[in-house]
Amino acid sequence: MPPKFEDFLLWGVTPYVVELTRHYLSGQYAEQRASIETRLREDKRVVNLIGSMIRSGSGAYRIEFLSLTLWMLKRSYDVGPETAWGDLDRFLRGEIAKFDLFLLLVGTQIEKEIEFDKDVSFIPCGQLPESTEKIEALIPSWSNLGGVRPGGALRVTVDMPKIYPETDNFVIDESTAAFQKLSEIALLVNATRDLFCFPAKAFGFPKDDVPCGVFGGGGSSIVLSDFVPIRGCSITEDYIPALRESQKLFSGVSDVDKRILSDAIRRFGSAKAWSDASQAALDLGIATEMLLLGGERKSQELPDSLSMHFRTRGAWLIGRDANQRKEAYGSLRDIYAARSQVAHAGKLSGKNAIGPKHYDVVSEIIAQILSRGSIPNTTEWSEIVLQAE
Repeated sequence: MPPKFEDFLLWGVTPYVVELTRHYLSGQYAEQRASIETRLREDKRVVNLIGSMIRSGSGAYRIEFLSLTLWMLKRSYDVGPETAWGDLDRFLRGEIAKFDLFLLLVGTQIEKEIEFDKDVSFIPCGQLPESTEKIEALIPSWSNLGGVRPGGALRVTVDMPKIYPETDNFVIDESTAAFQKLSEIALLVNATRDLFCFPAKAFGFPKDDVPCGVFGGGGSSIVLSDFVPIRGCSITEDYIPALRESQKLFSGVSDVDKRILSDAIRRFGSAKAWSDASQAALDLGIATEMLLLGGERKSQELPDSLSMHFRTRGAWLIGRDANQRKEAYGSLRDIYAARSQVAHAGKLSGKNAIGPKHYDVVSEIIAQILSRGSIPNTTEWSEIVLQAE
C-alpha cells in the first residue's frame, strides 16, 4: 500500500514524495511501469510533450517519461487504470487544463466549504491539496506565520494553457486576474463590521486529473502579508450575499479611489484584529481619515479644521435623519480623539475607549462609498454636507 500524506504531516512533503516515489519504483510495480512507459512512448502526443514546461498551478515543471509514468501509477491506484488513461488522453487532446488557485487566509476561521460564486469558494484548510502549504496550515510549528494557524483559504478554479511559456519575463496570464479576484474578496471581508482576514500565501495546484501532481511538483507559494493577527473570527454563509454585493460594487470603483479604499479597508480590518486597544484606535482613525479626508486630489487643498470636516462629512454621509447624524457625529469625534491621543501620547486612555458603535459607523461609511462608486472630492463633500434634510 502506498504511503499516506496524513502520516507525514510532522515530517513534511519531501519525505512523503521520497517514500511515494520509492514505493512506485519498487519491484512490485516493475511490470506495470514497463507497460505504462511503453504505451507512453508509442503515443506521439506524449513524445512531442517530453521536455516541455508543463504548468503545475502557480509554477511549472519539465515533463519526463519517468514523472509521467509515476503519475499514471498513482492515478491508476486512486481511480483505476481506465479513468487514469482517460484523464491523460483528455489532457493530451486539449491545450487547456484546469487548475486550482488558493489564497491562504489568517484571522478568519472557515469550518466548512462555502460557495462564493460558481468558481470561487471559501474552504477549510483540510481541503487544501497535498502540499507544504497544507502542512503549514494544519501544523502551526511548520508555519512561517509566527505560529499562527491559518483559518482557511479562498479557492478558484481556472482554465489555463497546459504549456508554460519559457521566458525570463514575468508572465501575465489567467492566474493573474484570478488571484486579483481572490485578493479583492479577501480584502472586502474586512469591510464587514465584525469580520477580518488577511491573505497569508498565494499558490496553485493542478486538479487531480491533470498529469502533474506530487511527481511533477506543485505550484510555488508567495508570502503576501506580514500582519498576523492572534485573534480570530468565523465566516459563515450568512455573510456571503453582502460580500458578493460589495465585490460587485468594488469592481466599479476607479483605480485611484480603489487604491485609497483598499488601504482604508485593510486598516479597518487591522483595527478589528488588534488585541491592543491603542493599535486598534490608531488603525481605525487612519482608516476613517482616508475615507473622509482622502478625496482631496490634484489642485484641491485639504480644508482647514480637519476634525470638524472629519465629523460632519461622515455624519452627513451616513445619517438619514438628525438623530442618526448626531450619533454618527459623536462616534466620529471619539474616533478622531482616540487616534490623536495615540499618535501624540503613544497610548490610549480609558476615556477615549473605542467600542462596537465606532466600528459600526466606519463599516457604514465604507458601505456608502461603495454604493456611490467613488470617494467624494472636496466639491462633492460640500454638496453632501450642505444638502437639505
